[in-house]
Amino acid sequence: MVKPAKLAEALSNAIADNAYDCILLANTRYPVWSAPKTDEDAQQLYRNTQSVLERAYRLTERTFLPDTMKIDRFEVSAYRRK
Repeated sequence: MVKPAKLAEALSNAIADNAYDCILLANTRYPVWSAPKTDEDAQQLYRNTQSVLERAYRLTERTFLPDTMKIDRFEVSAYRRK
């Protein structure tokens, strides 16, 4: 498993060979482990990840998936190859 600080780099490597037409990115505000130390750190990690995706993909849909517990709440973004 990749630590959050290395997510953008790992994602960039994973999509480099153009093997994926669609990517689903699930983002939680309440991570269970390896949580960023500050909200600003979390926002920067999110921006870095989006930046990597937006080089070759466009955001097609974003939805919020609520549930009964805080740790079960996700924002899911769908990206399609440009």
